[in-house]
Amino acid sequence: MEKNIVKLLTACMVIFAAMSAASASEGSYGNVTASIQDVVTVGDTPATIYFNISIKDTTNATAWFNVSFPTCFDLNSATVNITINGTADPADWDKTTSGNYINVSSSTASANANETHWINITFNLNSFSSIEGILGEHSIVVTTNNSASITLTTRVTCEINTGDVTLENSTTPYILVKFKNAKQNVALNKIEYYYGDSISFAVDTADEATIKLVDLDTGDVVKAASVSGHGDFEWATTDEIMPGRYTIEVYASYGSDKNYMNLTDKATVNSVTGDDLTSDERGYVIEVSPRDINKPIVKIEMLNPSNQVAKGDLAIFDVYVYGADSGTYSVTGPYDTTELTEYVNKPLSLSGHRCRVVVDTTKIVNAGGQTGTSKGAYKLVVSSLNTEVEKVFYIVSPDISLYCNAEEVYLGQKVTFYGTTNVAPSDDVCDGGEENYVKIIVYNSTSEEHVMDEKSVKVDADGNFSADVRFNISWSTGTYKVVAKVYTTSSYSGSDDITITVEKPSFDIYLSKYSYQPGKSISVKGTTSLPENTEVIIEVPSELASTTSYTVKVDANGKFCKSITVKSDAPYSTYTIKAYVLQNGEIFVEDSIDVEIVPHELDASIDRTSVAKGGKLTISGTATSSKVYVFADEAGIFEDDEGRDVEELPSKTEVFSTAGAYAKVSGGNFSITLKAKLSASTGSYRLYVFAPASSSEIDPVSDAQTTFIVKVTEIGFTEVPSSVEFVKGEATTVEVRVSESVADDVSVKATLKGYGVSVTKELTKGSEKGLFKLKLYPFYNESSDSLVASGSPNELLPAGTYSLTLKLYCNGEEVKDARTEIPVIVKEPTLDAEVPVEVKQGEWLKVTVKTNRGSGYSGIYVVLKTPVEVYAKKVSTDENGIAFALFETEMLELGEYDVYIRDTMGSINGNIEDFYSIPPSDAYAKKYYAQDDILVAKTVKVVEELSTTPVETVETVETVETVATETAKPQATPVVTETVETVAVETTETAEPSTQAASKETETPGFEVVFAITGLLAVAYLLRRH
Repeated sequence: MEKNIVKLLTACMVIFAAMSAASASEGSYGNVTASIQDVVTVGDTPATIYFNISIKDTTNATAWFNVSFPTCFDLNSATVNITINGTADPADWDKTTSGNYINVSSSTASANANETHWINITFNLNSFSSIEGILGEHSIVVTTNNSASITLTTRVTCEINTGDVTLENSTTPYILVKFKNAKQNVALNKIEYYYGDSISFAVDTADEATIKLVDLDTGDVVKAASVSGHGDFEWATTDEIMPGRYTIEVYASYGSDKNYMNLTDKATVNSVTGDDLTSDERGYVIEVSPRDINKPIVKIEMLNPSNQVAKGDLAIFDVYVYGADSGTYSVTGPYDTTELTEYVNKPLSLSGHRCRVVVDTTKIVNAGGQTGTSKGAYKLVVSSLNTEVEKVFYIVSPDISLYCNAEEVYLGQKVTFYGTTNVAPSDDVCDGGEENYVKIIVYNSTSEEHVMDEKSVKVDADGNFSADVRFNISWSTGTYKVVAKVYTTSSYSGSDDITITVEKPSFDIYLSKYSYQPGKSISVKGTTSLPENTEVIIEVPSELASTTSYTVKVDANGKFCKSITVKSDAPYSTYTIKAYVLQNGEIFVEDSIDVEIVPHELDASIDRTSVAKGGKLTISGTATSSKVYVFADEAGIFEDDEGRDVEELPSKTEVFSTAGAYAKVSGGNFSITLKAKLSASTGSYRLYVFAPASSSEIDPVSDAQTTFIVKVTEIGFTEVPSSVEFVKGEATTVEVRVSESVADDVSVKATLKGYGVSVTKELTKGSEKGLFKLKLYPFYNESSDSLVASGSPNELLPAGTYSLTLKLYCNGEEVKDARTEIPVIVKEPTLDAEVPVEVKQGEWLKVTVKTNRGSGYSGIYVVLKTPVEVYAKKVSTDENGIAFALFETEMLELGEYDVYIRDTMGSINGNIEDFYSIPPSDAYAKKYYAQDDILVAKTVKVVEELSTTPVETVETVETVETVATETAKPQATPVVTETVETVAVETTETAEPSTQAASKETETPGFEVVFAITGLLAVAYLLRRH
């Protein structure tokens, strides 16, 4: 006998002291009354169970008593004690046991009337095969010789302890599972819950652990979780946990040590609260029961796509029963159940709570079953104990709907016919017997006489089907009929049809544009309904292209294309391109299109019309030719950067060969820089710029061209920038050069104008002869009418385009021909910052700042805020606009910290620690000249060990609309160079004391900064001043 069963059985002994308080069942028949008390298990050690039955006849003496027990009680192994007329076990009374009854009788004496007599039965629990077999309510029949038969009811239950129950596995790493306020059945080794309760428990282990709630009947993992050290859980039994038997499995690890605990596996459970498992064969089971033991939970899930089942298909249901081991099912509805009994009151074959019920609709229909949603309603009725659940379904005829994907159908076109049906998917579990399929038939008329094509296709999981039909070009045009039939069996089908009009194939050619220059490529494109690989012939006039006939094939998408190069000497005219398809040697379909050949286009400009000897000028613009050539009205005056001379124009009317200086056209743009030779004579010269149609010849009459007049002077600028660009808040230096021969005799003045600014300043001479420099500062001081290095936000140069006029003076007099105007562009700044999500305590926190600024800009601060201090670093950008800030973390406590990156635009009033986190939109920001700042806020966690390694870059916040008077301040990214000033400031905020990390000024570090950067949490503020 299993120890587990023995222990459970012994727990069922009746203690008479307890019996006195137990509830009793009493019955009577005539003058006879009898009673029996409920039996309750108490404790874990008793080896016997008692039944105490009292019998009394108030009128008659009785000669014998008979007590009949249910079959689960074998009285052959029971001990019977009687008390008759107040005497215990009188010698003149016999006690006979056989099977499940006891007979107490006497041939010489009688039990006195009006006196209570007792029959005590003691069972040794070892005689029972299962304690669970005797638990519950039982009927016991008492019979006397006075024809009295009284049925008594008694209940055998187990005592339940309520409180915390702890199960422990002490192997390293230890595992402890503690159920909170749980009902513990020590007799049956169960922790019991009612359906609707929550399973509340905690898990403790040395390090990491995975917890699983496993259904013992199915082996399914119903719930899973993980824990690190300690975890509290509360799992509602209505959330996926149904009535049934479960265990909890815990997989724990600590370094290389592994451990496992399964509540039902005694070998993995060392101790349990209030229970000795020494001789038990199994551990504990978690049992979830319905609140009413006679009302299990029953669910029905229908596997069909809908509750309307096409006849010929199978109606399939998964029935789930929780809290009982058996049940029955029936199918009710309009069919003859006497003819078809297969679905009437059939037992459920439950396995792991589930039973699959398959209903063959063909059998139902053959048994007189009705169909349709009005007459064909059926029910699957499932019963288990006192629970009854039903599911309604309908048996309907197969139905289908057919559609076409094309509104117009052409010969040669591939057309998709598609639709939906109510039958089960092909090869699906609900597709019973013959496979469900759809047949699509194409007729060349509505009479359905001639079949042109036929397709058989399957039904997919969503009830859809489709088939592609190619309408061959050999077929006739006209009206076609297409029929779709769906079959569940050879006897059951449904159909639908549509009619379509079929026309000759579509065939069109087109161009992306309709005018081209000589030497360019024309892309002839076309679309057609003709099938893939159909050959298309394209013909062009011989005047247009060297090859006059091309053959291309139609691709899978019904498209074709051919690139044709226009002759370089193609006459300017209109030409017709023709495309067609042959069938049996004749043109089947065709199309044509006109294209015009026009001269090349040229749009050019020159940056200066006066240049000193040795000076340079630039001609740039757009052109449609491959090259742009430059000629002059006199040779020997100019040369390009490659040293090619600008040749003298050979003729103004006759065609001549290309030669001399040229620029290649790329993406429609060109630029060529010309230098006035030192040997050139002063004076005015005409430059001719051509965009020729030919690569070898220039036609001065028809080719696109433009001309410029340039004055060559003895004194003037030899080099000036074409434009000057810098970012708002920065300073920049403009450099120009003059002829070295007169450098000692000249001076240069510059006037900057725009957005209310007008400043004139003389340039300073550089270290090289002929070099002059001008420093442009970012602030405009109106009172001094000058640009200055610092100022308020209102004095900052707004973003936009200014003009810078350069004037050259020789011996005090302006050389007017040398006057040059260049654009100055002040750009809005951009800011982008990278901060790791986590940094390991003791390692460096590295903040990377990216901007569009130039080298050496130092108006950016990076601030790390801790609960009691802030650490501020002022940083400078490198030549790539990037800077870095490094913070020590060794003295920081574990937790989350804020990082602020602020671009002050170079305007600051006060200390950064006073306003580092104030949004620029805040009215208080004006006090610190911070209303046009860019502020980026982020967070970083200081952790013991990194959980992430990648780094995510926050998007650059771009500047918005610029206002002429006061401009929006762009968002900048804080950048720290390796030599930075660190300021530690106490905050005024109330905070918990924590370890403070002093920011450390660093020299060039001789180590790599390790930082993790994934999923940055960043808040960026960008506001503009209005």
